[in-house]
Amino acid sequence: MSLSRRQLSTYLFLLWAVPIAGCSGDLVSLLTGKPEEFPVKGSIEIRAIVKENGQVMPSWDGQESYTVARQSHFTQQDFESFSSFVNDDGEPVLLLRWKKSSIPAWAAFTEKHVKKKVAFVVTNKVVMAPVVQEKIDGPEIEILAGGGKLPHLIKALQGR
Repeated sequence: MSLSRRQLSTYLFLLWAVPIAGCSGDLVSLLTGKPEEFPVKGSIEIRAIVKENGQVMPSWDGQESYTVARQSHFTQQDFESFSSFVNDDGEPVLLLRWKKSSIPAWAAFTEKHVKKKVAFVVTNKVVMAPVVQEKIDGPEIEILAGGGKLPHLIKALQGR
């Protein structure tokens, strides 16, 4: 598989080890064909993971807890859209597209947090905590998750 530098940095940033359990068959339709937008009913935030003076939040499955910044760096209002599709390798992808006004802040945030974990929080639970590999200044985030894990992240975003 050949990846552009931007794709590679996005993929490396967004790989995570948190297994997302449970599956709903009705989400399969979101993962086929061309990108399909869907409404977000749960709240999504991106927060830095900190060592002290933060807020403790559980992981989505209650197996871990994370100390995250007390204030969100980004919320769902910073995104233009949420969609899903299957890539050329047959892997499901969640695509989060930034509003143009949020891209510079995202680039600065990822540059400041290189080699550090950040938390993706959905409805007050950490659903993933990837390590930033390098500054990311693109207009979208592509989230890959093997083993059928992605439908559960989509389910959480939809408030189900």
